[in-house]
Amino acid sequence: MARSRDEVAKDCEIAETIYFNARSKTLYAQVFEKECLAHLIKLEGELEVIDEAAGAFDDMDESMDGDAESALASAGFGTDEDYEHNDIDSFDFEEM
Repeated sequence: MARSRDEVAKDCEIAETIYFNARSKTLYAQVFEKECLAHLIKLEGELEVIDEAAGAFDDMDESMDGDAESALASAGFGTDEDYEHNDIDSFDFEEM
């Protein structure tokens, strides 16, 4: 038995409602994601300013000697080099 026009129209209305609700939630999620990313970028910028004020980047030594022992030590296998904490570990933020 064929369904009546009213039954099909009602099912169509329900399907449209579900579709548009799902689409609205997807668009909302995309906007929320962009807002979160923008906030994260802002916070990372603030963190960098705080770190710079603390002198965290003043004594960074980015040189590498390139030997296998150093690479293994950097990866956590061995103690070829002694690593020092930078100034940020001892910086007093209350003084700012």
